[in-house]
Amino acid sequence: MDTMLGKLVRLIVTVPAERLGTLCDVSEKLASEAGEDWVDNLKLVLRKEFCSGINQVTEVTAPKPAKSILRLLTPNLIIRPTDGKRTLAEATDIFPGGIYGVSCGDSSEARSETLVDIHELIENATLRQMFEGQGVPLDQLFCLTPDQVIQFIVDHRKRLQPKGYATLFPFKVGENPFVASVRWYDGRWLRVYVYHFSYDSVWGAGARLRVVLPRLDLKPSA
Repeated sequence: MDTMLGKLVRLIVTVPAERLGTLCDVSEKLASEAGEDWVDNLKLVLRKEFCSGINQVTEVTAPKPAKSILRLLTPNLIIRPTDGKRTLAEATDIFPGGIYGVSCGDSSEARSETLVDIHELIENATLRQMFEGQGVPLDQLFCLTPDQVIQFIVDHRKRLQPKGYATLFPFKVGENPFVASVRWYDGRWLRVYVYHFSYDSVWGAGARLRVVLPRLDLKPSA
């Protein structure tokens, strides 16, 4: 027994620390080098007690996800209640500069008063990179309706990006996610482009794009 105890100590110190929590190399080496019956019992103890403890440490020290590439600019703006009847395709009075992009369907459901925040893009990114890095399910970000996008512009026109660059609105019609890009044309008229969420071009942070999101506790920017 003393001989096996010494072997156990020697084996423990030779196993790399990063491997202890995944394969329990100590017990595997003992099993291959000793035939005594007590080794099987020792393996069970090591797996249950020693390895489970290492796994718990691994979970605590796991790398943190990347921080958001959006910076909070203006919090707690209110979109007044909407009945869901207005659509972007028909909002020519709101967008005299033109309505472009994909068709995003018909009218949507009514919504009560909604709090939103304006963020600013601080790193170049695709739409997917912008919204998947917020630490919340996409359904919670793509929850505005086309009518709410229109109502935001009615209520907060002066909050749009003022220099001809885009203000982005993620929204959903049915189960389909879209992004509306609203910008000033010639400094006097608004125009809107509607994109599928899968649109994969890169948006430049140098343009100081603004992004309107529902009021959520998002991860802070880097």
